[in-house]
Amino acid sequence: MYQGVRKQLGFLLFCLGTLFALSTFYRFITAVIADELVRELSIDAKSLGIMGAGFFYAMAFFQILIGPMLDRIGPRKIITLFALIGSAGTILFSLATTFTGTFSGRILMGIGMAPVFIGSLKVFSMVLPKDKFSRFTGLMVSVGAIGSILATSPFAYLNSILGWRNVLLLVAGITLMFALLIFHLLKKTEIQKTNAPAVQSINVLQSLKIIFGSLLFWKIAGIVFCRYGTQVALQGLWLGLYLIEVEGYSTIQAGNILFFLAIGASIGSPLVGWFYDKTQYYKKNVIMAGLSIYCACFIPLVISFNNNSALFYGIIVFFIGFFGGFGMLPYSEAKDFFPSSLSGTAIAWVNISLVTGGAVFTHLLGKIIECFPRVGYSYPPIAYRVAFGVCFLSILAALMFYAFPHKTGNKILPNEDSTAGK
Repeated sequence: MYQGVRKQLGFLLFCLGTLFALSTFYRFITAVIADELVRELSIDAKSLGIMGAGFFYAMAFFQILIGPMLDRIGPRKIITLFALIGSAGTILFSLATTFTGTFSGRILMGIGMAPVFIGSLKVFSMVLPKDKFSRFTGLMVSVGAIGSILATSPFAYLNSILGWRNVLLLVAGITLMFALLIFHLLKKTEIQKTNAPAVQSINVLQSLKIIFGSLLFWKIAGIVFCRYGTQVALQGLWLGLYLIEVEGYSTIQAGNILFFLAIGASIGSPLVGWFYDKTQYYKKNVIMAGLSIYCACFIPLVISFNNNSALFYGIIVFFIGFFGGFGMLPYSEAKDFFPSSLSGTAIAWVNISLVTGGAVFTHLLGKIIECFPRVGYSYPPIAYRVAFGVCFLSILAALMFYAFPHKTGNKILPNEDSTAGK
């Protein structure tokens, strides 16, 4: 009987992980098919940037609502309902022949995937022992990287055989299947929601006042916003288009290079997390060092080396993915700094900053590139180099802000009791 329960729990975690991998897959699909979208829809870089950012704007907005909805309604209904919306959005995106249709599809995809990660953490808190929560959370992030890998070479290869529209119709069906499986598997688990602690020592407005009044929160939010925003803008859209239009690579070759970025992220995230946990002192310096190298990785993209080697770009993007993993460490810093009564809300708002960064930078780079005249469907190399330069300067500014010292102490408030009393 115990073995059967373990298998059922394992299958539930597998389904949640798969749905999160699909969520990350949806984030980055526009990079491989950007050139085809420009030609088929007759759109410019600004419109392409808006389309790519639509997913993240929708996800960021609904992140604000997801927490209370998960607490009140439960993850079973919320994850399933939203995943169905995401599946419908994927179908719309794959069938649309206009900018309005594809943009609407991206919006629905972003809404549908909004509760997947946070909802999975909610399920973990209900079904797993406390000493395994962090372990499975880290595993979830690594599984999510698989989706970004699938959005590169594998997606490019299937696109060359089936066409991207047919591929996305297939993925929509897979999303629908796993949504229904999760709904079934969470039927018994949902009952455990009543056993969760109901004590709330501080109301929402008070907690937001404390969090937003903390300099450390804004430093963390800034570094997360810029790190994830720049990485997503490259991985999800603009680097792929740059490799195709400027460097002359085929769609599959560009996908192969982006594959190295996803590999770097999947390797770097768990290793960086393990190293951070082993570091007893100077944890802030660990974050600064890793993200400084991440920032430096943009220099070869800004400066023209006249190097058309795929290996050259593969190494650069691998390090971008690897050292981008340091951008997840501020989550742990926020959890350690704020008392437990506020840490969940603080982490949720850090996550909102992360997703918003993906939307803003994807959109912003499109507007920057659009400022340069294009020949046919292509933009000049300087347009992309200026855009990549903005990424470099943004990360540098965020690092400088993050480096400023703040008030010492393990937490923003002395202890839980003092938090409740303020």
